[in-house]
Amino acid sequence: RSSSGRCAHFQRPLTEGHPQVLIIAQTDYERWVPLHWVLEVPDVMVQNGGFDAIIGNPPFLVGKKISGALGSNLRQWLANCVAEGQPGNSDLVGYFLRRAVSLCKSTFGSIGLVTAKVISEGDTRQVAMDPIIGRVGIWKARRNEPWPSTGAATRIAEIWMVTPATHIASRPTLDGVSVASITASLEAGSRVGGLPMRLRSNSAISFKGYDFGDPGFLISRDEAQRLLAADARNSEVVRPFVNGKDLMSSPNGEGERFAIFFGERDYLSARSYSDVFAVAEQRLVNRKLKTDAWWRFHRPRPALTAALQGADFPIGISAVSRHAVPQLLPKGIIMGSAVVVFVGLGRAGLALLSSSVHMSWLLRWGSFMKQDIRYTPTDVFETYPLPEENDALERLGSILDLERRKIMLSRNIGLTALYNVVHDAECAYDPDIDRLRAIHTEIDAAVMAAYRWNDVPLDHGFHTYRQMERWTVSPAARVEILDRLLELNHERARVEGQDVPDQRQGTIFL
Repeated sequence: RSSSGRCAHFQRPLTEGHPQVLIIAQTDYERWVPLHWVLEVPDVMVQNGGFDAIIGNPPFLVGKKISGALGSNLRQWLANCVAEGQPGNSDLVGYFLRRAVSLCKSTFGSIGLVTAKVISEGDTRQVAMDPIIGRVGIWKARRNEPWPSTGAATRIAEIWMVTPATHIASRPTLDGVSVASITASLEAGSRVGGLPMRLRSNSAISFKGYDFGDPGFLISRDEAQRLLAADARNSEVVRPFVNGKDLMSSPNGEGERFAIFFGERDYLSARSYSDVFAVAEQRLVNRKLKTDAWWRFHRPRPALTAALQGADFPIGISAVSRHAVPQLLPKGIIMGSAVVVFVGLGRAGLALLSSSVHMSWLLRWGSFMKQDIRYTPTDVFETYPLPEENDALERLGSILDLERRKIMLSRNIGLTALYNVVHDAECAYDPDIDRLRAIHTEIDAAVMAAYRWNDVPLDHGFHTYRQMERWTVSPAARVEILDRLLELNHERARVEGQDVPDQRQGTIFL
């Protein structure tokens, strides 16, 4: 019922041969006002203790756009009142979920929502799902479904919940499979609960690439060659450039463009590279009008620049990609903001980041953009407990890099095309691909040995997880690996003096 008490009647034809259907919708088009549930339905909220059931399909709005679209006051109300002060940049669907839980009868209620799949990922999960698990139980979920319409490519999650959690009558089902429990991340519950902590020991290793703020910083290979030929000193500020697409599609992982990079240099120092500075002035006219230090990147990432000084074999992973495969980067290259950069891990790090162990952690704690993997360093790498270094990982990293480059160059394909084949169960009798799978199998064994977890049978094969078929360890091995990694994360966080939350947080124990 609206504040004015009005109801609008709509008639619309259904498919041919069906009768007209009268649809009654409660509306108040002239004036939308806040709805006070206790005043509107006191019998439900006061006498009944809340709604017996709530169903819906909340609207979607990215968290960073809420203030601009709906106003900063509403954004603050959502965070402080609806989310009870829970910090995080949740998308709008997260606040609708929190509101539904607050309005539902706490002694026995049901909630069924069709939401964006982001509900179980990143900040939205931290705001919407993590705080309510325990108060509500998830008895059924589908995590990553296509929107049932040919006109949209949206991926959705469907969630069925009850209050309180103890009223789950039978084993929950996740994507149609019976599981012991369902976590806030819409994952099968396991023996280890809680969320991973960011480890201080992992700081200053992973970085986001440079954010230019203006495409004028990028120049063609021919223009770069002209500037480098004019003065050898120009190589200090004219560097090869690679973005996420280059990393995944180029046979050698290199791009066709170069970047003008003055770093943190002041005006006089930058101007001393006269030829390059003149090109920058010509290409960055709009930026020059708006920004004082126009010759510097929008986000120059001084910490990344300092880390790269003298570092051998930096590693890059495309921030959004189908396979999130790491690759060694040439020294002196400039990485775009769509590349996650790892410094100081060397060839052993290439093997580690290529392993099923690390990939399992990424798929568990990272997020997704449609069907692509989104690598967020703060959620994935900064929480990932690193193993002890060993010579086997260094050796296997070198072999992987050499063999993989040889295959890509001979077939003129990039990492995406290569790993499409590696993870294709129908691709058999290909010596190159068989060799690459064997290398990955050996890497996984070496990583497990580095953790001293040789007792876990890996049982490699083609296994499907989150609707992605991959050559990887078995589902049972994946669950055990994730449990041990989370235990190790909590152990190291305590050693660092961090206050690790209740181990049961985030998981329903039945």
